[in-house]
Amino acid sequence: MTDPLRALAPVTIDNTTFFVDEARPVAVLRRTGQPDRVVSWPRLNVGIHHPQTLLHRAGNALWVSYSPWDSTSDERYPALCAPQDMAAVRIGLEGDLGFVQTAGTKILGVTNEGLWTGSSPFQAIDEDYHGGPEPSGYAYPDTLQLHRPGQPPLSIEFDRHLFAVRQRGQSIEVWLNPSPPITHPDQAGGAGYEYRLTRIPLPPLNSIADALRFRDLVPQGWGEPVSEQELEQLEEEYLEPAQGDPGLIDLQGMVGTHWELVELSAVQREQAIAAVADQFSSLEQFWHDSSGEALPLTEGLSDAQCQVVGRWPQVQVVVDFHHPHYPQGILRRSFQVFDEAGRVHLHSYAGINLMEDLDTGDLPEPGQAKDGVLRI
Repeated sequence: MTDPLRALAPVTIDNTTFFVDEARPVAVLRRTGQPDRVVSWPRLNVGIHHPQTLLHRAGNALWVSYSPWDSTSDERYPALCAPQDMAAVRIGLEGDLGFVQTAGTKILGVTNEGLWTGSSPFQAIDEDYHGGPEPSGYAYPDTLQLHRPGQPPLSIEFDRHLFAVRQRGQSIEVWLNPSPPITHPDQAGGAGYEYRLTRIPLPPLNSIADALRFRDLVPQGWGEPVSEQELEQLEEEYLEPAQGDPGLIDLQGMVGTHWELVELSAVQREQAIAAVADQFSSLEQFWHDSSGEALPLTEGLSDAQCQVVGRWPQVQVVVDFHHPHYPQGILRRSFQVFDEAGRVHLHSYAGINLMEDLDTGDLPEPGQAKDGVLRI
């Protein structure tokens, strides 16, 4: 029996190639002519929510970041309304590990100096701004932070919304929005929005001020714009799972290659199950038309049932119903409420995703049913 590493897209820095598991706290470093090196971080605290894993390439290290895949601010489940934690692992070229944890921030990028975050997730809209000079007194505060393992963060206050941080040769530059988005009203009563994006070289870090103003750096105009090509390259940096096979990397018998269980209270477990199951509690009365009549999630759905099976962390919400796609039996969709570490996986929009699959017919063939149940 094998225990294969399921790698995200491999990343090569100098002559070291990194294979990071898409769900587990483990990476393999490979160099030609040398044995593979395995590193892991099973005790890293990434919060109570199932995380999204992203890779970030610097010139001297690979960063692996973890942020909540889905979380909630729903007042019905207050025990799950945890801060938006972010944790990151820095893997050096020799396999040395460093760790960073922060809350309420978004990742702007990585450079050789470390990992950069901003405090403002979105750029605010000003419906009255249609171009030209920025509104009098305009400012949109954001906090730039540089995180380095084992050191307190370096903080710099900006008066503009920050979009990204990038290494450009020997210098570091920040990409920011110098003005509100330009509002373009349409004839239907809506609007489109055009975003300016400017690059600003940062002063040397050993002499940088703790606050920077855009107009002190760019007295007139909007500065050097970021090109569309650069934006496309930025999107490509957030690497998706590999399409190719790096060859079998067998982790069988290796200690520390699985997450340790998190601590969840009984209330958190109960509310996590409820948050998933409640999405399917009224599938036959999911919508209401203009007259108030209740309608099912999708046409033809009937006799829906939702049950919870298993014990933490192996808990599933199982949804059964009848549907014309398989009239002689039942359709079933199951949801794992917790991941292997016991963290909460809310499956946001699971009901809508089910509706789309039923409406489009994106379903297994009825011939794949077993014992009168077609798992979808």
